[in-house]
Amino acid sequence: MSRLPDIRAAFQKGLTDNADLFFPEHLVFRLGEHAWEVHCSVKDPQRLKPEAVARLQAFADMRSLAYTDLRVLKVQPGEVLPFPGAVCPFDDGTLEVLEWSQASPLSGQRTGTAVLRRP
Repeated sequence: MSRLPDIRAAFQKGLTDNADLFFPEHLVFRLGEHAWEVHCSVKDPQRLKPEAVARLQAFADMRSLAYTDLRVLKVQPGEVLPFPGAVCPFDDGTLEVLEWSQASPLSGQRTGTAVLRRP
């Protein structure tokens, strides 16, 4: 019998118990009438490992965006992920969710890609 569900639950509990460290941002994304209040982390590509930067560069090229405007989102387990297209004010601009990855088999978390649009 697989222990994966137990490991995933323990991993998510650890993330939730330390949410203030792992998910320091408290943001409200909106899309039309819908709103998602989430605790999350927002990472700048300059703070990522080289292989993650390469993936963001490829994603940016496909969408004709500057990879330096992209951000990586992780939402606290148990919270509802904002739909792609949802936006919120962030860092003197607007953060827009572009897409979510598949869930990690270990943590159950999905990683989001967002763009920070500044005036």
